[in-house]
Amino acid sequence: MTALAVALLLAAAPVPVAEYREGDARVELYAEAGPCVGTARWAVFLQGPVRVPGCWLLTGDSVQIAWLDGDFTKVPARVFRKPEVL
Repeated sequence: MTALAVALLLAAAPVPVAEYREGDARVELYAEAGPCVGTARWAVFLQGPVRVPGCWLLTGDSVQIAWLDGDFTKVPARVFRKPEVL
């Protein structure tokens, strides 16, 4: 792969706007809709090799996430932080 191709891929990669970490698990929230509909936005749960996409909404003081594996999570919005930049 050429340097230009790598640069274009990196430039097009979505960047999380917020994240929540607990132990070795992480939830990333994105501004992009991804596979979500309406006002919901893309979320990803990451733990080791596990990656579960979902859709998130801010409702009052909590973030509600419907995971595409059928699970649901409600997390206080205050636990999310600006992601660490590598």
